[in-house]
Amino acid sequence: MKKVIVFILLISSCSFLAFSQEVEDLNKPKLVVGIVVDQMRYDYLEKFSPYFSGNGFKKLQKEGFSYTNMNYNYKPSYTGPGHASIFTGATPSIHGIVGNNWYSRTEGNSVYCVKVPTDSGFVLSPDRLLSESVGDVVKSTFNGQVYAVALKDRGAILPAGHAADGAYWFNSKTGEWESSSFYPNQFPSFLKQFNSQNFKSEAIAENWVLNEELVGKEIKWLENSQTVQLQNFEYDLSSMFNDRNWDLLKSIPYGNQMTADFAKNLIKAENLGIDSTLDFLSVSFSATDYVGHIYGVESSEIADTYVKLDSTLASFIDFLDHQIGKSNYVLFLSSDHGADLSRKFLAGNNVASGRLKLDEMEHHLDAYLDSNFSEEDWIISLQNLNFYFNHDVKKKYSSKIDTVIDAATFYLLNDEGVASVINPLRSESGSSDKESMVLNGFLKQRSGDLILVESKHWTSYSEEGSTHGSAYSYDTHVPFILYGAGVSSGNSNKQYKIVDIAPTICNTIGVKAPSGSVGKVITEHKK
Repeated sequence: MKKVIVFILLISSCSFLAFSQEVEDLNKPKLVVGIVVDQMRYDYLEKFSPYFSGNGFKKLQKEGFSYTNMNYNYKPSYTGPGHASIFTGATPSIHGIVGNNWYSRTEGNSVYCVKVPTDSGFVLSPDRLLSESVGDVVKSTFNGQVYAVALKDRGAILPAGHAADGAYWFNSKTGEWESSSFYPNQFPSFLKQFNSQNFKSEAIAENWVLNEELVGKEIKWLENSQTVQLQNFEYDLSSMFNDRNWDLLKSIPYGNQMTADFAKNLIKAENLGIDSTLDFLSVSFSATDYVGHIYGVESSEIADTYVKLDSTLASFIDFLDHQIGKSNYVLFLSSDHGADLSRKFLAGNNVASGRLKLDEMEHHLDAYLDSNFSEEDWIISLQNLNFYFNHDVKKKYSSKIDTVIDAATFYLLNDEGVASVINPLRSESGSSDKESMVLNGFLKQRSGDLILVESKHWTSYSEEGSTHGSAYSYDTHVPFILYGAGVSSGNSNKQYKIVDIAPTICNTIGVKAPSGSVGKVITEHKK
């Protein structure tokens, strides 16, 4: 009798454990959504907050958890490296995406981060990414579906990782969304249907004007300056389309709305987040970057773009809440980099700034080395403020190459707008914050022999419009917000690094961090 009772208790215990495990699994998210807003400074959340609705950014901040002191820990702060770091938890020194483009010594030319040569030409793929991504972990652990969407190909391909089912982007030459032969789901049925829409007529249905709530409003950008009053504008999009064709769609608020619409169609068509298997989706809103580059951080156009993005985001969150259920998905939002105020604006407010004339710098350095050593083709490329020396010449001067490099360093330090010159193979991590950031962005096989650190507000960009790439906070301080399943509401001002995002997301969904990740797990948001 006792044996029977023990047996019954064991069965009951096993059944209870099985039931508990089932309940626990049911409480886990069925979909991970990673949102990247291209070129979003953290302070946009504060400066544009009065004009946001309660259902977009504010909803994420109020009902989710906001980390207000998230920073990039490397330079250069560009789109490719930023997307790669967010989703791998690694720096460029590990994941290998040291820029959007870089000089490849093995291929003998400049290469693009997601363009890989093949026998028949090239393929757009993540093969240059050397690390595992969150999507790869989801695929290997759960065999869930993994997808990514962006206007930019690199904004989709790098977050998707190596094992994705599909990544999709907007081709501004054809005016259609597309993928590549790298992906098993290159031509899903919904893609043709989505492309059958008349994007042009939708994009130019109305002229682009400043949101009426923003007209005349004032925003303070500099500590000691007067506020900037937002001025109304009106762009004839029909005429602009005639001049710029499909490129126009990437640099107006409609580009973000089109991206969200594509993501919604993908979720419904592929049934993401519907069954018990965890799926993954990355959505990168790229139009913000194009608008920022053209009009500048302080512009009325960028303010309007973010207010309209807030509306797009609100609609997307509402869609997820109804389609998947808030308790069935976890969403995180961050940015691949920030941006500086335009040099025209800075100069107008008596802030020291300037332009790095890189072509002249390269030419003058080559001439200087010619005059001090001998006439050679010393510099083979200058990209991302990386000077790539001709390695054939370096071998020729192997016995005194350190003298040559030291001479080049000394010469470059005298250039206006150069804060420091880093020789990465002779530098020590931790000697300074900027030097550590340079080394975190350095990979010997892909980076240069000397790397410039620009002075604050110095770029090689034009006077109008904004750019990025530096190690200063305007480029490196970005949002990080978590929302949805298992996430409490609140905020934290503790300082964290961008590489902490991927292991944190993996911990939140109960899986291991991507291999190669160097970030730490953040748990302040957990219920």
